[in-house]
Amino acid sequence: MKSLKLFRVAQAMNLPNIIMPGEPSIQKAVSKIKTHFPNFFDKIKEIRISPGGSGYAYVTNDPKETGVIFLDLNKIKTKLKTDIGQASQEEIDEAIVKVLMEVISHEQGHLEDELKGGEFPAEQKARDVMNVINACEVFYKLVFNDLLQR
Repeated sequence: MKSLKLFRVAQAMNLPNIIMPGEPSIQKAVSKIKTHFPNFFDKIKEIRISPGGSGYAYVTNDPKETGVIFLDLNKIKTKLKTDIGQASQEEIDEAIVKVLMEVISHEQGHLEDELKGGEFPAEQKARDVMNVINACEVFYKLVFNDLLQR
């Protein structure tokens, strides 16, 4: 029932269909990006959980899969848990969402450039998106802390 509700919310917000509905880390990453970039997902039809790729994610020029991001969620989680080590589950979950935002943004850069410009447009898109999101989070924390101190 919960996955059906998430699917309906995604449809109402014009978010891509996510295979494996109910994966909270992907939903959270997609939602955060959409908050700051309302038209971000116009070229993304679907985000598929697809283990076994060489990287964290990829897109393809196959006409049947245009607009699909293939994401290796297990690889991302495993790498982060190894890198972070003795972090709390909350810190690990937050790190996973950040990596997902960056990976999805990177692949969106490939889609916007129609896979023509190599890694530069993808890296630039990921940097631009993450800079805006990080700046907003810092701003929100400053404002929230200021309100608490009053």
